[in-house]
Amino acid sequence: MIFPRYLLATLPLAGLLLGCTPPVGASGHVELVTSFRVDPVVNTFARPVNIRYSLRQPAFVTLRVVAQDEADDTRYLVFPIQEAQKETSGTHHAAWLGTATDGFFVPKGRYLVELYAQTNPNAKAQAYAVQVYIYRN
Repeated sequence: MIFPRYLLATLPLAGLLLGCTPPVGASGHVELVTSFRVDPVVNTFARPVNIRYSLRQPAFVTLRVVAQDEADDTRYLVFPIQEAQKETSGTHHAAWLGTATDGFFVPKGRYLVELYAQTNPNAKAQAYAVQVYIYRN
């Protein structure tokens, strides 16, 4: 199921992408991100979560892992992978080892890998997210 992706300024992530490729934007709008994949989306942490994305043109990219409180939909930061890093056009890779900012492994549950791309640090960001389910035996 794919939900719409929205342009954001300082609003929380409004779109949720449960597939691999972002939906096409409004006519006349240039999508900065041409693909966004997270593998595996169900993980026991026998290996890291691999993140791959492609940019149509150079952009500032923020990648982060967040958890969402199901009671009130509040999101909180679990792990910042990269913050507003200038990237060239083409394919890029990152990984999340399943840890929080304190270095300990996160508990089982549902997490979102969020990607924000913008042409400059003051521009509105295009936002994407893929769900990752973590479980441990």
